[in-house]
Amino acid sequence: MISSKESYDKLLEVLGKTLGIKLAFEDDSCHLQIEELDLGCCIRKFENEERVVLLGVLAKGMPDDLRYDLVIDFLSSAINPLYKSGPTVAYDEEDDVLLAYVSIDIKDIDVNEFPEIVEEFMVFEKHYRDRINETPDTAENSGNSSASEIIGKINN
Repeated sequence: MISSKESYDKLLEVLGKTLGIKLAFEDDSCHLQIEELDLGCCIRKFENEERVVLLGVLAKGMPDDLRYDLVIDFLSSAINPLYKSGPTVAYDEEDDVLLAYVSIDIKDIDVNEFPEIVEEFMVFEKHYRDRINETPDTAENSGNSSASEIIGKINN
């Protein structure tokens, strides 16, 4: 587990080493982008609160035609922060974006597991982005993105 404020940089160092790239915080944020999947993840540090937040944009604006099953899944994931058990979905009215996010106390992160945390978050983000973009004819045939697919895209 990590606890010092300097440890935020250690998280990025370990993640960057896993991905084979150099990462750094700029204005308390670090952005990862997978161009081929049009998928991004913002890693934000909140030193005063001793937490790190992963954010990803699922949709610009609130989609008009959200399916019932998707809304139920969004609401089901909304309980995750209560139990500190994973990411959830939220609507940022000020910026008019639907977001996936997870907030983690820095003391709860094993620095060597951080790459896996980011990977799992990006799988969650891609899964819901794909589901939001599904049409009735593609919904039945959609597959889940594997973690290796996402990390493979980051590495290439």
